Amino acid sequence: MTCSGRRAAIRSSTLPITVAMRNDLLRGGLEKMLDALGMTEVASRRDLRGGLDTARGRSVLIARLAEVDGATVADLRAAVRAGMRVLLLVADGDLELVEPGWVLDGVGYLGVDDLDERALHNALCGTDGASSLPSGLARWLPAILRQRATAASAAPRLTPRERQVLALLVEGLSNKQIARRLRISEHGAKRLVANILAKLDCPNRTLAVARAVRDGVV
Repeated sequence: MTCSGRRAAIRSSTLPITVAMRNDLLRGGLEKMLDALGMTEVASRRDLRGGLDTARGRSVLIARLAEVDGATVADLRAAVRAGMRVLLLVADGDLELVEPGWVLDGVGYLGVDDLDERALHNALCGTDGASSLPSGLARWLPAILRQRATAASAAPRLTPRERQVLALLVEGLSNKQIARRLRISEHGAKRLVANILAKLDCPNRTLAVARAVRDGVV
């Protein structure tokens, strides 16, 4: 597709985009590429937390995998489940900085070394069918998947309803809010939370959420 064709394709989709990363040079380069592609609804933030807050209700969040941490990974998962498209930029040097559990399902990945206008267009519009991965992440992903499969086989068996409740705990909902969301009694929600804590062998919901995120249970 020609440059003008790429601009027309993205304009027709009118994607509101938030770019969130600490690296000023990379963030500025992305903003210039998006401008060249005809994107005008672009918000810029210097950190992932601010980007997540800004991106609520927007279509796409672009960030760096190296800036994902234990405090933001649950929010990213919740955003993806809510329908937000997330594109994470990855460099080979980033891989030693991140935990395997921070590589998220349902998220696009694009190698920083492969970043140009065409690659960005394809990642945003999904024309390639798969995102471009740096070689390090491409080698690393099979090991991550094996680790997740092992963790899943060793994980406590939660009922479908308990998994629903655990996902809501990850979102930070209280027992009363869980009851309203699932249209059950507050007593029923409290009992389900207690079952989850017992099965995960965690004394409180905070540790249960941390374990669920770490082990990829939700």
